Amino acid sequence: MELKGTHWSEGVAKLAVWLSGLIDFEQAAEVLERVGQIVISDSSIWRQVQKWGEKFQELEEKHVLPASQSGTALAPRMGVSMDGTMINIRQEGWKEVKVGCVFEVALGPAKDGRTGEMVELAHAKRNSYVAHLGGPERFGELVWAEARRRGWEHASDSEVVGDGAPWVWNTTATYFYNSWQVVDWYHATEHLWSAADNLYGVGTPETQRWFRKWETPLYQ
Repeated sequence: MELKGTHWSEGVAKLAVWLSGLIDFEQAAEVLERVGQIVISDSSIWRQVQKWGEKFQELEEKHVLPASQSGTALAPRMGVSMDGTMINIRQEGWKEVKVGCVFEVALGPAKDGRTGEMVELAHAKRNSYVAHLGGPERFGELVWAEARRRGWEHASDSEVVGDGAPWVWNTTATYFYNSWQVVDWYHATEHLWSAADNLYGVGTPETQRWFRKWETPLYQ
């Protein structure tokens, strides 16, 4: 079956858009042809992504305004994490997309990686996400709207997790200023390694001993 112009069923359009979120447009076209016997050019898939992207943006806009007016408490503790990653945009090159995750914080059993014992640790539950290809100002509006929709202002406690990038903490200062601010473990240990390297040299036994000495207090 070969599809041309606007002769797309909704099911095929959704499948093509979904595939293009996992692989590039050329590969998506190849998968559709080999697996589904549907012949669609990569440029046609790109146009469908633009079309459906506009629809999602319209829905997104509708949620931002109501979220600023009301909220319902869903959990005693809540958290938000913000980060950025680089993606290659067709005919535009590499750009940063900002992603936010809003979640509930709940204690649950987990195995301690050091001792092997079962302990109570905090877990992120019922995650929801927002993303924005652009500046932090608009992204901040979107992640704050999602947090309010989830009942952020009614949470008994809240925290923001980030990698230390200035735009993350600037967004936090604007919207989440009453929340705890935490550098994620991966980036925190990167800074600890940097300190150790500066003190004792890269890769030396003294560097490793110093890092191990302060790793546990940092985690605690």
